[in-house]
Amino acid sequence: MGGWVAALLVVVPSYVWLARVLTRNEPHAFVRGFMASTTLRLFLALALLVGFALLVNDAPVASFVTSFMLGYVALTALELWLL
Repeated sequence: MGGWVAALLVVVPSYVWLARVLTRNEPHAFVRGFMASTTLRLFLALALLVGFALLVNDAPVASFVTSFMLGYVALTALELWLL
């Protein structure tokens, strides 16, 4: 469950930011927004995974990573479908 919540914390702000970028009239706004969003999502996801592994005592890292990645992939697919 915690992995899905972490995935929501990564994907939802990215989706909101990318949806706002799509409303701009600049020709390259989507490409810049997508690249920035993808880069920030990568670093935030890595920070969450490493932080969980280091800060939680006796952390079930394998189940957290599995849950996180399933949520991340599912929510990213939903994000792409909505955009």
